[in-house]
Amino acid sequence: MEQKKSLPYIDRLSIVLAFMAGVLTLIYGIPPEVTPTMGSFLGIRLNFRVDYYSILPFFNCALMLAGSLWVMSSPWGKAAGIRTPWRLLPNVIIPVLTVLVLSITLRQMTRGSLWWVILAFGVLMLGMVIVAEYQVVILRPAQNIPARVGLIALSHSLFLILCIALSSAHMRLYVQIPLLFLGSVFVSYRALSLRTDHAPALSWIITIPVIITQIAVALNYYFINPITFGLLTTGVLYALGALAQGLIQKLTKVRLLAEPLAMSVAMVILVLLFGAR
Repeated sequence: MEQKKSLPYIDRLSIVLAFMAGVLTLIYGIPPEVTPTMGSFLGIRLNFRVDYYSILPFFNCALMLAGSLWVMSSPWGKAAGIRTPWRLLPNVIIPVLTVLVLSITLRQMTRGSLWWVILAFGVLMLGMVIVAEYQVVILRPAQNIPARVGLIALSHSLFLILCIALSSAHMRLYVQIPLLFLGSVFVSYRALSLRTDHAPALSWIITIPVIITQIAVALNYYFINPITFGLLTTGVLYALGALAQGLIQKLTKVRLLAEPLAMSVAMVILVLLFGAR
C-alpha cells in the first residue's frame, strides 16, 4: 500500500502531461522572429516590436499550476492532512518553472527534428518532477530524501537552461532581468524549503534573487557566451542557497563553507571546460 501511495494517479498524470504536450506543440507554428511594427504617438514616430505570443509561456504556466494541483490533490493527499490546495503551492513551483523554461526554450529553437526531441524530453522531465513533488507531499521526510535531492538538482538545472536560453535570444536587459529574478525566486525558495524542511524567511527569498540579478546585469556587459553566463549565475545561485542553509541551521564554519566552496570550484572547472568560445 505504501508503494502505491508513493505514485500519483496515473490517469490524472497522463491527462495533464498529454494536455501540456498539446499546448506546447502549438509553439512550433510560432515564428522565432518578431516583425517590427511602426506607429506614432503624439506625432512622434515609433518603431517597436509587438509579440502577441509573449504571454504564451505564462499561459502555459497557469495551466500547469492547475494541472499539478489536480494531480497532487488526490485522496492520499487528503488522508495525509492536505485538505486545501493552498498548502500545495510550494510543491507546484518546480513544475511551473519547468513549463516556463520549456516554453521559452522551444520558442527560441529552430524548428526541426531536434525541436521535437526537446519537447519529448521536456514532457518526460515534467512527469518526473510531478512524481517527485507528489512523493515529497505524501511520504515522510525520511522516505522522500531521493525526491528532494533530485528536485534541488533539477531546479538549478532548469535555471541554467533558462539563463542560457535568455542569453542566446539576445533579449533586452529589461526583459531578461524580470525573468531571471522570477526564476531565482522560485528556485531559491523551493531549494531552501527542501533543504530545511520548512518555508525559508522572506529575507533570503529577496536577498538571493537580488544578488543574482545584479550579477546578471554585470555579466551582461562582458563578452561571454551564453553557456558561461548560465554557469556563473547558476553556480552563484546554488552556492548562496547552500550558504543560506548553513546559516539557518547554524552549522560550523567548516560545514558552512564546504558546499559553497565545492560549488565554486566546480563552477570554475565547468566554465573552463564548456564555457570557452
